[in-house]
Amino acid sequence: MFDAGGVSLFNVPVVGGAWYGEPIHILKLYAILIRIQIKGGTDTRWSIPIDYFDQVILPYFNKFAGCKIDDIKRGYYPKGQGTVDMTVRPRFHMGDFKNLNGLFAHLKNTVSEISLATGPKIIEIRGKSSASTHLKDAKVAERQARGAAEVLERDYSVFIRCEYQDTASAGSVITLWTVSKECDGMAAADALGAKGVRAEKIGAAAAQKLLAVLNSNAAVDHHLADNLVPLLALVGGTIVTDKITGHIRSNIYVCEQFLDVAFCIDETENRITAEV
Repeated sequence: MFDAGGVSLFNVPVVGGAWYGEPIHILKLYAILIRIQIKGGTDTRWSIPIDYFDQVILPYFNKFAGCKIDDIKRGYYPKGQGTVDMTVRPRFHMGDFKNLNGLFAHLKNTVSEISLATGPKIIEIRGKSSASTHLKDAKVAERQARGAAEVLERDYSVFIRCEYQDTASAGSVITLWTVSKECDGMAAADALGAKGVRAEKIGAAAAQKLLAVLNSNAAVDHHLADNLVPLLALVGGTIVTDKITGHIRSNIYVCEQFLDVAFCIDETENRITAEV
């Protein structure tokens, strides 16, 4: 997010565990790196899929740093062995400020508060359905997409891209997200393929999770809300999500220990407000 000063290019290969997933490791490195390649699992249980990170989280972080995923080679459990190439260009430089307090004050004055309090005005729902080449003959990616579309097309325009990649372990994933005209919020959902479960059911499960968020009138889903908490801690604002999770509470607690920010949670409205 911030350039420590004086470094114009920094290439860092990072090996991440296949089970814990690349998106978590990427966020940990976000603050200091310019160009990174991370190896491990891109789409695993208990971790957001890499497409969620790319399409849902990064657009919000772009206010703080120019960031782009250049290439994705997928890795599924148990072997992982996926790679993600990513470039981050800092928008703020520590050398321009006397200390961190000066930087934080500059952020507050130059970056607008995050205001995501009402459900997005949806233009369409997009998605990506991916599977290993091992599963191409069974048309797993297309069937996942069809299962999702059959649920969502009753109320929304839907476009889901299908793809196959050679992977060390067989697997599949589908990620869905909303697109709104005014970028006034975003909801997303995903599902991993599982042995013994038809691909159509995997796609439908992701679609049902997305509909549950949309029917709650939340501006963002709870996974995105969790990832937005550190940004709220820097510039303040309000977000309304579909539910308040333990992850969100823990993230808020950590931010309050390190930054001069006060969070307030409205349990009734699932509203999170930060004052800086």
